[in-house]
Parts: sequence; C-alpha cells; structure tokens
Amino acid sequence: MSRIEYSFANDRLDFSIANAGVLNIKRGGNVGIGTTNPTYNLHIADPDSTPTLHLESTSDGADGTTAGELIFTADRIGGAAGTFGQI
Repeated sequence: MSRIEYSFANDRLDFSIANAGVLNIKRGGNVGIGTTNPTYNLHIADPDSTPTLHLESTSDGADGTTAGELIFTADRIGGAAGTFGQI
C-alpha cells in the first residue's frame, strides 16, 4: 500500500510505497530519501549499498548544451558568494 502522511509528532511529511518509507520532508525543509530524520537540505541514505545521486540529461550535447552539472556554492556572511567546485 502506498500513502502520504503528515506526522504531527515528528513534524514531517512521509511518502511510503509498499509500506516502506521512501521520502520525507521535515518542517524546516530538509528532504530525506531512505532516512526518516534528514539532517541536511538533501539527505540520501541507503543501508544496503552506497547511496547514489544520478543526474541525467536527455540531451546528447550535440547542440553544445551541457549534459549536466553539479555546482558547489556558498554565500559568505559579510562577504561575497563563491563557487567552490564544479563537476
């Protein structure tokens, strides 16, 4: 059975498939995949294997577009924002 349930006790929105929790959103905005207590903006956990984040583009890149990017940035309090890494 699949369900969407809001837990007042835990202050989060849970999404379940086949009675197993697969995704939840906590009140502060943290999103958990494979964890019921996400401690980061996006927290992915997999107890059976190495968690994987898969980004896929349907573009073949022939038109010069980027197939996909992962960019790490930070806003510094009292300073300028910067890019710290790019894949």
